[in-house]
Amino acid sequence: MGTASGSPAAEALRRDRILSSRLYLHVPSSKDPVVYSPAYDIEFNGMEKQHPFDSSKWGRVCGFLLEAGLLQSDRIVEPLEASEDDLLVVHSESYLNSLKSSDKVARIVEVPAVAMLPNSLVQQKLLYPFRKQVGGSVLSAKLAVERGWAINIGGGFHHCSAEEGGGFCAYADISLCIHFAFVRLNISRVMIIDLDAHQGNGHEKAFSTDRRDHVAKQYIDQKVELDSGTKTEDYLENLDRALMVAKSRFHPQLIVYNAGTDILDGDSLGRLKVSPEGVAIRDEKVFRFAKDLSVPLLMLTSGGYMKSSARVIADSIINLSKKSLIDLVNFTANNVVKELSLRFSPSSLAEICKVIDPPTPLGSPDSLTFRKKDHVAKQYIDQKVELDVAESRFHPQLIVYNAGTDILDGDPLGRLKDSPEGVAIRDEHVFRFAKDLNVPLLMLTSELYGVKRSSYSRLDYQPIEEKLDRFRYPLYRT
Repeated sequence: MGTASGSPAAEALRRDRILSSRLYLHVPSSKDPVVYSPAYDIEFNGMEKQHPFDSSKWGRVCGFLLEAGLLQSDRIVEPLEASEDDLLVVHSESYLNSLKSSDKVARIVEVPAVAMLPNSLVQQKLLYPFRKQVGGSVLSAKLAVERGWAINIGGGFHHCSAEEGGGFCAYADISLCIHFAFVRLNISRVMIIDLDAHQGNGHEKAFSTDRRDHVAKQYIDQKVELDSGTKTEDYLENLDRALMVAKSRFHPQLIVYNAGTDILDGDSLGRLKVSPEGVAIRDEKVFRFAKDLSVPLLMLTSGGYMKSSARVIADSIINLSKKSLIDLVNFTANNVVKELSLRFSPSSLAEICKVIDPPTPLGSPDSLTFRKKDHVAKQYIDQKVELDVAESRFHPQLIVYNAGTDILDGDPLGRLKDSPEGVAIRDEHVFRFAKDLNVPLLMLTSELYGVKRSSYSRLDYQPIEEKLDRFRYPLYRT
């Protein structure tokens, strides 16, 4: 039997299914709280193009973020597919069985031609990607609570309820991720901020009679009514007012943010006139709202029926990183975004620069031109300053310390005469500088020079070994 009803037996069965689910994967700290799988994208021999929804949107968003250097492929979290037992946490058996009819699925996804296909093909090409995205939404709630925020580059199927799908939504991922949070994360208060252009009628039905959500029941039907053609300024003003009301009436333990982009000007189904910049500001406002409340937030990408949606979503996520509302940190020398790069020159002075998008290798020929785009960096890029001056002019969120040892006496390319002890003292100064600022520091060992490599390698590595011994109890632990 399913668990759509609220009887004690049904609730017990729902709880057992949640506790036995495999969707709550352990995610190592080396991964970012960004969830995506290539299986999200729907490719159906061109048939997917009969619906205005861009069914390759999710992969394109991820591609733009990888291209920008904000993500690395090995740091993205891939979810499991939601199993039938997982789906029965919210859906009834009769509804899930109805999806074995291609005609039923065709009505849900609003592509009549799907009705003519074998259901085995429909399950593989259409419903499997949806189930992967459901798994992503469920896992993202766990990540949000653990990390403070999470983004599922997919999901947001807010038109689907326990007994009925529609509007390209076959499974109720929002309701599922909340029920999992109730049981597995010991959460009882969840706020849904649904800013898709269309009403989230699926999750409204799911929680309208939920006994635990006695506060939300009063406001579940409270809508922010917008006229067709509403422009960016009016949209954002309405959002500000709605967030103020929400903040005064309800303090959640988790926010599920359905960030649809069908509000964009030109979207034939959204019929609003919000600019791409307006979408970025909207998302920024919601993330800042969650940050001000110190409440974890899960973002789902939801609707959006224009090819430009993917670019807009990616740009908005990049903006969230720039505004320090999410902390996607790419620990490589070539992709340090929005942070401080501290590079020592032969005279043991420093160049201060603030690196901005798009990331460029710090030593590449065009890096000087690239850095000069930043209004802060322009003041300092060609200026060598001592550490006390750096401390007075700029407070970073991350220090990248390029600790070259080509300053050693005898290095034919560095042509300086610093001693191994001097290198150790230099490194100590920089680590103390970071500690005094209470800023995390990433040290890179940089190039090791020397015509006779064997004769210089021991000399090069000795200061590093001495530093590791000296900092057995680190000056700063990240």
